[in-house]
Amino acid sequence: MLYDRIIRGRIYKFLYGRDRAFIPSLRSEAKVILDVGCGTGFATRELARIGDAIGIDKEIRFLKAAKASKAGAFILGDASRLPFNGGTFDLICMYDLLHHHVKPEEAVREAKRVLKEHGHLFVKDVKKCLRVEYYLNIVADCFEFVLYRCPLKSYFSEGEWKRLLRGFDKESFSSFKNEIYFLGEKTGSPSIETI
Repeated sequence: MLYDRIIRGRIYKFLYGRDRAFIPSLRSEAKVILDVGCGTGFATRELARIGDAIGIDKEIRFLKAAKASKAGAFILGDASRLPFNGGTFDLICMYDLLHHHVKPEEAVREAKRVLKEHGHLFVKDVKKCLRVEYYLNIVADCFEFVLYRCPLKSYFSEGEWKRLLRGFDKESFSSFKNEIYFLGEKTGSPSIETI
């Protein structure tokens, strides 16, 4: 698929110096993993190396490409209404999803609902900043919109990201260039804040 060759291939390697998805390090084993907004399965393929990975996306065109990779299971669904029982997953990952989502707080709330107690949410996304990588990411997102009608809703500042992802215990937040990395553990039920 053109998306994998360009967006997740050359552009991704140019911007971030790697051609694989970043996988978070966890203290405990992640046996059941959900990749929300999996697209063509770029990260799901890597996550399948550490556990039973399921990718979910609402775009059928991306899922067809993901299923062709034969790595992990892929299903059609929406991040705001995940079709799973509460307490199902050890690890939920969201790679570059939330800046495309109409109501990102709903997606975070749903992820928390389907996480097991002591399960982890990992988010890697784009932050608003004055770096060349940020502007190149906007160009890549425009490319996604033109080719695939993938919506672009909003980029968040580092402070907005921290507010959105608040409500997990044992949070770890860092940023690099135009990216944010968040890892939070579910041990209670505080509310997720809207931006």
